[in-house]
Amino acid sequence: MGITHTVSRLNPAIWSYDTLEVGGENLKSYPTYRQREVLQFLMSGNWVPILRLIPVGEKLLGNLLQAGWIKRGQDAKTGGHLYRITEAGRAAFRKPVPLR
Repeated sequence: MGITHTVSRLNPAIWSYDTLEVGGENLKSYPTYRQREVLQFLMSGNWVPILRLIPVGEKLLGNLLQAGWIKRGQDAKTGGHLYRITEAGRAAFRKPVPLR
């Protein structure tokens, strides 16, 4: 499953933005408000258990993982999942959100 960048134009005179194509599904190349909340929480770079994350649904985590903005690891002691931001996630967090 590869990630490709395509340019999608809302109105060429006003704005254009990139979308990520992941597994045939188009995702925005910049994080939504909720995705930004999770990325900001993970900006320390440490592994964080899901219980310490702000209330996050499986779909939101799945979208962040699919975009490559976070990665999931296994806690050796508890066997639970740990999450951490990636360099791509840091870059996406710093990307400006287009105004509509």
